[in-house]
Amino acid sequence: MRLLIDLNPSKNYANDPKYHNKLQGFIYKILKKSEYKPLHDKKGCKYFCFSNIFPGKEMNEGDVKHFMISSPDKLMIHVIKQGIEKMKEINIGEMQFSLEAVKEISPRISENCVIKTSTPIIIRIPQYRYTEYGINSQYSCVFWKPEHDFNAFLKQLSENVIKKYNEYNKTEIKEHPVFQQFAFDGSYPIHTIIDQREQIMIGSYWKFIFEGMTKEQQELLQFALDCGFGELNSLGFGFVNVIK
Repeated sequence: MRLLIDLNPSKNYANDPKYHNKLQGFIYKILKKSEYKPLHDKKGCKYFCFSNIFPGKEMNEGDVKHFMISSPDKLMIHVIKQGIEKMKEINIGEMQFSLEAVKEISPRISENCVIKTSTPIIIRIPQYRYTEYGINSQYSCVFWKPEHDFNAFLKQLSENVIKKYNEYNKTEIKEHPVFQQFAFDGSYPIHTIIDQREQIMIGSYWKFIFEGMTKEQQELLQFALDCGFGELNSLGFGFVNVIK
């Protein structure tokens, strides 16, 4: 499930490419007033994701902007929606907006569909997989980059989806390939703030094509759509959309 939030900037703002943590902070500020208060300190997946503010990068007064928040937890979405509706103004970092509208939407996965990344997917490869993937590095993990095997990305991404699904649903489905056809759309360095420190990560953009999926496969992919693809979803990475 998702929230679509329409915002109107109170004045013109310069583009801030590192505002992921500020959007995250906006969400946590709402959740800390609810039963989801412990989520901030939870280790591992937080089971929510969000888009960039769109369209465009400039924030000009009078130009209505949008952003989306997604989660497989419908109650969490309801709590965030109620919190936003109570706000007289929306503050995201140094940016201030008036609220135009907020509504729940539920894009659905079908037997045949195409999914495209809206924000980059972050995948880290652990050291114990270096030999398997032909990686030579002294670091304990590396970000996936195009110079690495594409199968490494798909395998790590599939394992990530299944791990989060099992943890959330308290199930034990076995690891298996989740993704069918794909088109790579570029990889870029990303600057963001984590624990008050600027960090540089590598993220990538993709299009995924699925055909003839079973009900079980659709359910797993629906979870991934709502939760986010890859790692660091609660910082807005791995937000994807169904485009067909």
